[in-house]
Amino acid sequence: MVEHISDDILKSRILELVKKDENFKLALIGALSSGFMTKTEFQQLLKEIKQQRKDMHEEFKFIRIEIRKIWEEIARLREETKENKEELIRLREETKKIWEEIARLREETKKIWEEIAKMRNEYSKRFDRIDRKLMNLKNLISAIGGRWGIDTERAFRDAFINLAKEVANAKITRLKLRDEKGIVYGVPSDVEVDLAIQNKQHILIEIKMRVRKSDVAELLRIGTLYEMKYKVKPKLMFITPLVDKNAYNFAIKNDIEIYNYLAEDHLEEE
Repeated sequence: MVEHISDDILKSRILELVKKDENFKLALIGALSSGFMTKTEFQQLLKEIKQQRKDMHEEFKFIRIEIRKIWEEIARLREETKENKEELIRLREETKKIWEEIARLREETKKIWEEIAKMRNEYSKRFDRIDRKLMNLKNLISAIGGRWGIDTERAFRDAFINLAKEVANAKITRLKLRDEKGIVYGVPSDVEVDLAIQNKQHILIEIKMRVRKSDVAELLRIGTLYEMKYKVKPKLMFITPLVDKNAYNFAIKNDIEIYNYLAEDHLEEE
């Protein structure tokens, strides 16, 4: 069915097409130059105009769809940008917390080192007191030995026991071990040694007037016997005013601590 169009509307549309569509304008000029259009030609022209309108409508529809897609993409990008900003803020907050934690750890580390320095100072003072006591006790023993003579290790041990308690910073007990296999002396025997337990560490202590290399070897064997019986590797320690140089070197090589007041270059040779 052909749509009825008034003359005014037709004129308006023709003028609009002449202005916008160069091809239509040229076609119209050609048609006019060859004479007036017939009714059939006019209807064909209207048909072409309607087709062009339809094509333009489809094109506008497509453009609107594409524009909608563009706006949807813009909205999505805006949402992603918002999420990225929120993530950036979160990362900044986490970074701030990390730096605060680092600052706290630095402060704690500083306090720990201050505490270590304090403990070192206290231990230095304690060992200074021990050295003085060792010196005084050695002088006292020398004076007593010069007047009456001291010929037993037990007398020296009894004089040193309080000093040993301060060195080990723990209660010291006299321990008797039964050596069935003869590890210490080569034959089954009873072995005695002083024991201190400090912070779960077992310390075997020998208090002697003078330490020789053979005494070091004997304490090593006692340590082996103790470990076999109690399944605990003990720390070994000598407390003495005099130690032979070879004995001292042998003890240090085997991780045995020796507390005495003499410097290494004054240690007596065996």
